[in-house]
Amino acid sequence: MTFDEKVTQGNAIKTGMTGNANFPSANPPLTTFGTAITDLAAKKIAQALAIEAAKAATDALHASAATYDLLVTQLATYAENTVAGDPVKLEAAGFTMRKTPAPIGSLAQVQNLRLTSNTYAGKLFSRWDPVKGAKSYEVQICADPLVEANFHSLTPSTAGNYVIEDLPSATRQWLRVRGVSKKSVGPWSQLANKVVP
Repeated sequence: MTFDEKVTQGNAIKTGMTGNANFPSANPPLTTFGTAITDLAAKKIAQALAIEAAKAATDALHASAATYDLLVTQLATYAENTVAGDPVKLEAAGFTMRKTPAPIGSLAQVQNLRLTSNTYAGKLFSRWDPVKGAKSYEVQICADPLVEANFHSLTPSTAGNYVIEDLPSATRQWLRVRGVSKKSVGPWSQLANKVVP
């Protein structure tokens, strides 16, 4: 139930039991129950007001940040033009120089691949350390026996974790992962294996 639904339900119960000969000595007393309903309704209203206040404060914060961004950009343009782009003079004025991006070479091997399970039948959970420069990860699985030709690819992952479902219970599954970028594909990780619950 939502908070509003609880307040509605509570008021209906309180009204239905008040003066009702079938419930001569309600436990807890209806006055106590009524106080709880009133308090719940008041706290719900307070929460709604706080959420609105937080939204307004967030909007004001973003507006302030936008004003700062505009002014600091104008100031940086002025400073750069005044000193003809001299980085030493700009840094002395408090500006930070943008670093020249270094090209990412070949992707490193995925490290720390691990498989875990819980009580969910047919499901395994995998995690690994992110690889710098990888835009996605190719995930492959293989059931025993471990044969290269039996590996098949799952839907690529864009994060360092993956949930594998609909696996046959009581089978051992082997997993490997590699990073993928626009220009290269990394080496396969070490294998991880787990028996499916």
